[in-house]
Formats: sequence, C-alpha cells, structure tokens
Amino acid sequence: PALLLGACQEPAVPPEGATLLADTPGSTPALVFAVHPYDTPSRLVSRFQPLCDYLEARLKRPVQLYLAQSYGDEIRRITHGQVDLAYLGPTPYLRAHDHYLEGSGADNIQILAGETQGGEIGYRGVIVALVTIDPLDWFLENPR
Repeated sequence: PALLLGACQEPAVPPEGATLLADTPGSTPALVFAVHPYDTPSRLVSRFQPLCDYLEARLKRPVQLYLAQSYGDEIRRITHGQVDLAYLGPTPYLRAHDHYLEGSGADNIQILAGETQGGEIGYRGVIVALVTIDPLDWFLENPR
C-alpha cells in the first residue's frame, strides 16, 4: 500500500485529551506527528517512534507521536491545525487536502515523502460490485 507523509503549514494546537510531552517554559514546542490506526498501537509505536526520534535529532526539536483514534480523528485533527506531520493513506490525504482547499483557498497540506514497496510507487484499489450492476454506469450516475 502506498502511504504518504504529509505536513501542514499551520502550527499545531495540541489535540484535546492527548497525552503529549509537556513543554517547559522557553523550550521549543513539540511537533505533533499523527498516525492513523491501521495496526495495533504497540506495532505503530515500534514502527513510528524511531522515525520521531530521528526527526527530533535532525530538527533539534521535540517530535511527539500521536496515535489517532480513527481515520476521521486524524483527518479532523489535521484540518483543525492540531497536527504538524501525518502518516496518511491516499483517501485520508485527499479528504484533508479537500477540506483545506474548501476552507482557505490555499494548499496547506504538502506531501513530504511517499512509501514504496519493492522500489515501486503505487496504490492498488479494487471495485467490487454485484454482477447485476455495471460499475462504470454506477460511477457515471453517482459522481462525487
């Protein structure tokens, strides 16, 4: 699956109810890095905490990992300016991107990196339909 690392141009506001590292007076506020819940929390932490640690060392700024409660939670936090960096799939990226374009007329979400598998960039989707339904006709009758 192709997943994206995106960045928002607005500074993040800590997510409500999140357990973030406390910023000490005079310190640089932590960047919030959100990940959608596509696996167990322990696996997500073991996969993404090293990336947060790397970014923290390179940026010389704290980076706090936030595990979103749902895909909607991650999109909502991105569109409300509560996330600085996010690991997104294609659909959540498009939903968050569309929200920013509708709200401000500016492109405030940018792709920083894409994940590859076997050196290939891509995304495969499958349409499943009843035999009695022509998927092309359905899409033509039900535009986005």
